[in-house]
Amino acid sequence: LPHFWCNLARPLNCIPMGTAASFHEAASGARLADQCHADAGSLPSVRLVQEAHIRDHHCKGHERDNELLGREKHLSGAAGWDTTAFHAKPLMTAKLERSLGSLDSAQGSHADDQKRRHGHVEVPASTLGVCGPVRHFCILGHPSTVACTSDRGPIWVLNWRDGCVVSKMRDPNTHNGDIRSFDGPVSRLCVANSEHSLLASGDEYGYVSLWNLTVPMLDVATRLHEGRVTGLQSEWATQRLITTSTDTYINLYDLQHRQVVERALPKSGTCGSGIPNSVLTVGNESCRNFLFVGAADGKMRVWTKDQGPMTRQYTLSCGAGQPTQCAVLNDGFHVLVSTEPGQPGLCGGRSDKGGLLLFDLRRLGNGFGEDAALVARRDCFGLPPPESDALIDAPIPSGVIDMTLVEADGERIAFCIMDGAVSAFDVLGDSGSLTHRFDFDILDTYDKDVHGRNYVCALAAMGRCVFTATTAPSLGVWWRPDPKEPYGHNQYVREPPPPLQLKARYTPLPSGRRAVASNRPLTSIEKLEMALEQDRLRIAGVPRMREPFE
Repeated sequence: LPHFWCNLARPLNCIPMGTAASFHEAASGARLADQCHADAGSLPSVRLVQEAHIRDHHCKGHERDNELLGREKHLSGAAGWDTTAFHAKPLMTAKLERSLGSLDSAQGSHADDQKRRHGHVEVPASTLGVCGPVRHFCILGHPSTVACTSDRGPIWVLNWRDGCVVSKMRDPNTHNGDIRSFDGPVSRLCVANSEHSLLASGDEYGYVSLWNLTVPMLDVATRLHEGRVTGLQSEWATQRLITTSTDTYINLYDLQHRQVVERALPKSGTCGSGIPNSVLTVGNESCRNFLFVGAADGKMRVWTKDQGPMTRQYTLSCGAGQPTQCAVLNDGFHVLVSTEPGQPGLCGGRSDKGGLLLFDLRRLGNGFGEDAALVARRDCFGLPPPESDALIDAPIPSGVIDMTLVEADGERIAFCIMDGAVSAFDVLGDSGSLTHRFDFDILDTYDKDVHGRNYVCALAAMGRCVFTATTAPSLGVWWRPDPKEPYGHNQYVREPPPPLQLKARYTPLPSGRRAVASNRPLTSIEKLEMALEQDRLRIAGVPRMREPFE
């Protein structure tokens, strides 16, 4: 027995003491075993394990796809993704509702998306050929949808992300009422409600019309002025329209009761009496009671409203230039005004070349003169006389014929059409009050076959999206790239991007194209003529890539 106990004790004494790591490994193994035993009931077979693995793989792939999709949306500026308005027709509606019935249509839609992502899309638009050049833009609350008024009268709503004309209004052939309310071009456009579903227009004969974009149809049309409507603004909070015209009247129109609630004009013999008005702008939240009314005598008059009868308080001198556009900065103190050459008979016998002017309202009053509020000024260079009038379709106007202001991402940029070209200026920047940013000739590459004979005639901007129209006619959608946006590897230094990148461009139908489609196949001669026409357009720099839209 003692020998037995000695033999039993010997192996126990030979067992080395375990380290702390071995005890932790044993504890981890025990926990793993407990977990395996606990999960044994949920995955009892190899098939279920494989199915769970496949589901995990699909979930990870779905998360990765969503991550890539979000990045592509950010890089491409896909503004049509978050549009909710019914009349806007967002780009992804057909995909989300699964209305792409065949594989060919799905592949064609994907190809269009790739063209929009990697470059720009050029589409022949029959509306441009029928209605003429675009004269005014009105962005409907979102950069993907814009209302356009053409040279020959009609108004049409374009969604450039979808590549289609959503609706077309103001057609005299489909109206049985007063034909004068649909005759002539529209001079002003504005959005009349916060839902961006009601559009207001003013025309050459003094008619102000309201259009319901959801249907679309004419809501009401009334003649508020005896002359051309030169100013049209809306107040969403009070549901009012504010209009002015060449008849010098300023009207406050109640949208709810459909009547004029107040009218004003300069008193006889006072400043501005009998002078046609050229532009009207309503103050923002910081100066909501101010109205800025420009006139043909080179003056910008400041009126007050909602404080008793409308009264003229101040006058800003724009030199010998007629105001064409006016914008109030978000601070409420600075006003940006664009001018074109004025009429010498109304400007004291003189006329300047037009330009861009910045005023500070804090310098008004207290005995200061009309010129005391002027902070900065940028004059146009003027246009030399053309060498041959036979080569010019229409004379290029001098001065600034259109202007828009964008305040976003800590920047204040004024885009304007100066002497027929697009120019941009930094407003109240680090380098000065009004600093030149860039000049961009949009006709140089894409309209080179008509360069020198046409010019930019309309302009609008929102965020990083810029809309332009030419008398070619053509309509362009441009994207303003961010030079600070990361691109590629963090050590990669790329060339600075151009100031504007083309996203979409719309041109009229070729003159040689058949207006009515036929069911019979094309003959060999017709195919050859069509190929030659496409080659000619491609060489001229205006390629056509797909069928026209309606």
